[in-house]
Amino acid sequence: PKKAESCIAIGMGTLSKGNEHSSCVAIGQSAMYGAGNGKYKDSVAIGVNAGYYGGAQSSSNVFIGASAGYKTSGYMNTFIGGNTAQFATGHTCTAIGAQASTESYNGCVAIGYQAKNTKNNQVVLGADTNVETVLKGDLIVRGTDGVKRQIVFNADGTCSWTEVS
Repeated sequence: PKKAESCIAIGMGTLSKGNEHSSCVAIGQSAMYGAGNGKYKDSVAIGVNAGYYGGAQSSSNVFIGASAGYKTSGYMNTFIGGNTAQFATGHTCTAIGAQASTESYNGCVAIGYQAKNTKNNQVVLGADTNVETVLKGDLIVRGTDGVKRQIVFNADGTCSWTEVS
């Protein structure tokens, strides 16, 4: 890189391209291997090709796992797992699990193997191939009106809800 300040780079090809990297940790072959004039700032990449070829302003990201965050751009993302969030272009997202993906959406969460977001500000648990999702404990949701409600599953198979504070 043309400039790297307060960075740690361990592995062949880590932080080897781009401009003005700062406050980064890159561990693994080609981790945070930058894009042209790309800048990595306040980010961590651990794993072969983790954070490889990031966008022009890739900052405050965490990439853990082989090829996690591969060819992504954006900021304030957390991608954990092998091949997680490859080619993602959104920001403020979390993807946890092998091949989980936030695509080009913002403010989203994808958890589980091949979990994939389909719109902004969405939480996805598991892949389309999952046949069951088990949640333990009370289910409390907040509607778009801002009111929290506890959903109750009744013995007769119906559901009801009560407001909670």
